[in-house]
Amino acid sequence: MHTSFIVIYLNMENIIEEFHIFSFDLQLSSAINDRARQFLHDVMPVYLKCGQKISKKALLACAVFVSVQNNLHSFQVEPEGNNSQPEITVSQLLEKADINIMEFFTVTCFLKKNYPLSDNVKQNLIALERKYLIVSALFDKFESMSTEIFHFDTTSPTPANHSNPEANTLLKKHKTLCWILFLVAKAKVLWHRQELLATFHLLLCCVGEVIRVTPSFMLLPPFDSIVAKNEELLTILEVLSNHFHTKSEEVKAVYDGWLHVANELNIGSKFPEVQDLQSIYLQLYVQSGDVDESLFLEKDWHLLPSLSEQNLSPRKYPSTLVRRTLDTSEALNTILLSAPDDLTESLRNSLQKCSVDASNIIRDFLSQSKATFIAEFMQAHEGSDKSLAERRFQLASRYYYLMLDALLKKEAERLSPPEFTSFIQNVIFHKSLLACCLEVTLMSCGSIGPVNFTPIPHGGSFQAQGVGFPWILKVFNLEAFDFFKIVECFIRGAPTITMQIINHLKLIEDKILDSLAWINGSPVFGGLSGNGCSPCCKAKYSPVPSKSYWSPNKDPLQKTPGTPHACHAVNLFLNKVSRLAAQRLEKMCLRLQIEKETQRDIWVCIEHVLYKKTHLLQDRHLDQILMCCIFAVCKAKDQEVRFKTILSCYDQLPHSSVSVYKQVLTEGRKEYIFKFYNKEFYSEMTSFVLSHCGNRSDSPSLIVSQSPVILSPLYSLPTKKNIFISPLQESPFKNPNEVIYRKLPSYTFGSLQSSKMLQDINISLNKIPSSKEKVETRGKKRLTFDSEDVEPRTALMSARKFLRFDDTDNTGAFKKPKPV
Repeated sequence: MHTSFIVIYLNMENIIEEFHIFSFDLQLSSAINDRARQFLHDVMPVYLKCGQKISKKALLACAVFVSVQNNLHSFQVEPEGNNSQPEITVSQLLEKADINIMEFFTVTCFLKKNYPLSDNVKQNLIALERKYLIVSALFDKFESMSTEIFHFDTTSPTPANHSNPEANTLLKKHKTLCWILFLVAKAKVLWHRQELLATFHLLLCCVGEVIRVTPSFMLLPPFDSIVAKNEELLTILEVLSNHFHTKSEEVKAVYDGWLHVANELNIGSKFPEVQDLQSIYLQLYVQSGDVDESLFLEKDWHLLPSLSEQNLSPRKYPSTLVRRTLDTSEALNTILLSAPDDLTESLRNSLQKCSVDASNIIRDFLSQSKATFIAEFMQAHEGSDKSLAERRFQLASRYYYLMLDALLKKEAERLSPPEFTSFIQNVIFHKSLLACCLEVTLMSCGSIGPVNFTPIPHGGSFQAQGVGFPWILKVFNLEAFDFFKIVECFIRGAPTITMQIINHLKLIEDKILDSLAWINGSPVFGGLSGNGCSPCCKAKYSPVPSKSYWSPNKDPLQKTPGTPHACHAVNLFLNKVSRLAAQRLEKMCLRLQIEKETQRDIWVCIEHVLYKKTHLLQDRHLDQILMCCIFAVCKAKDQEVRFKTILSCYDQLPHSSVSVYKQVLTEGRKEYIFKFYNKEFYSEMTSFVLSHCGNRSDSPSLIVSQSPVILSPLYSLPTKKNIFISPLQESPFKNPNEVIYRKLPSYTFGSLQSSKMLQDINISLNKIPSSKEKVETRGKKRLTFDSEDVEPRTALMSARKFLRFDDTDNTGAFKKPKPV
């Protein structure tokens, strides 16, 4: 018996009732209950559309979470003195719903992709995901650290080896003391910042404090000898840093924040008991409303990560994350080991070739940039972390001197003194180079990058706000196109560089190529507007920055666009855009099973936009043009691919983002992509597509007949493409004007008039071959329900015959079933 059709409707009718039971157990306020119930009503079409692949319990928990968060300004732990707190915490939700946190994140990621959550909820979810990943990774690291610090010996029964139960109980107590002390310190010191490396360093401070009060016989070398010598905490921290391969200077930088917590807890006179720390942490946890991180000690299954999809065990993956971050930071420190804090002799020699000494110009530039960066960094972290900002800028300035020296050596060999002087005085070049050094430094130190957590790999479009790219562009008021010009120079010109840095910069370059460089006012459009700069000429890459940067004496937009430098930069940019577009098109066509000949025609259409209709890309995304070209060309060649199918295919690409096709600039407003296609793309591209790509003489209409997104949640069963499911007849989601409702027979569960009718439907469904089993002859006219060209009576009769419903009369209308 085919049950999919029945189960979907049963869920629609029963899920609210299940929520009533769930909410009764939670004892929430009526306001939260009402909002959660309304959210479930609104999200129901999305839930049904996914075929119920997500957990129903997790969906109920998410409904409560979203309702609670909509009442709050921010999810992160508030500073002390703020009494606002959620009605229920995430851990309480997980426990009441009896779900794992991965199930919860699976639903939240699905909702972020398919449902218009508020910006506040999105940011709160990102904060929760990032915080969970950092803490779960650090707990796993803490577990492995404990085996290298504390002496747990279960092999010998002699007291000399300290394996008696009392000794192990004491060791477990000290281990618990480390973790709870860390959670309290993190909530008080790093409540405004979620950075893996800084949090790890704070953990080392807490571990060092506990080591200091632990008897030496309970410790392993080299920590036992340090305690025996009664060394100070700073000495212990230096040994810990060396032992676990991190810089002691970074650990000591967090030490100031730790001293604030130590003084508040009065650790100097008497170390607090575990119970006292647990009581303090409980208050902080309830106020934050997120995950009870003390449950990691109990191996609570609600918090254990399940990472089978990544083929990594729950223990291996977090350790790998911490290790990778530490390795990346160590690699940066290695690169900058011999880097100067000021101009080197070699760099001075290069600058002396200028007609005007640029040494003071560079120093002044760095001084002003430092003040700007620190102010913006502190604002991004809510007024704190000045010392951290200074350390990050110091590393970046060393990198800047290193890279400037390497690039100028190459430029000095090929430029005349006047050209070299003009190039050195280009402020945009220096801003771009420093911004690139800062971006690499922030990534290497864990401020941005791989710590962002998305259980369902999908585009990473919900990156937490903070110092992630393009934040650095806003700091220095820098155009994305200008930053693009330094990326390749940086990668090729760096004396030493790691794969992590290369991969990070390549991701940034892709983001610039597909969207950031196409915003209104971008220098790209200024370069393309000139008569002398032909975008069709191919620009061979040369890893020297002077070919890409214009003279600082003139505004590049006012300069004659046909100059070699301007053409080189623009043509290099367009060539890279073309390469990126070609790669993405190939992936899309492979998934859509589009023929090679049609794929070449699509590419001709894309090139026409890039070189002749560039204004279509202004304030838009490259992928939007790709999808419109695919639809237009396929329809012109009588190989139509539904826009809905194209969007589904696009969703499967690793870089995809739902906002790309749901927020497309259309006549000054953000609309769905099909509206942009009908209102702007169609009028601009129809004649070109029909003349270059069409194969029909009757000039077919290329307009999208119906929206694939915003109509009612009508959809077909996954394997029964001609069986459609819609809301109940009396439903706010139902579109009464939709063609399908006027053409197809319908049956409403819950209004059963004949048992035979239900049996006939089940028999019919079981007899219908799946879409994979059907083989259509090429060129055969398909039965399409979403086209206005289908005559209603013809569609109705065809559907009736295919579905084997009860007989109809000679008008095509269904006979009323006889009463039983």
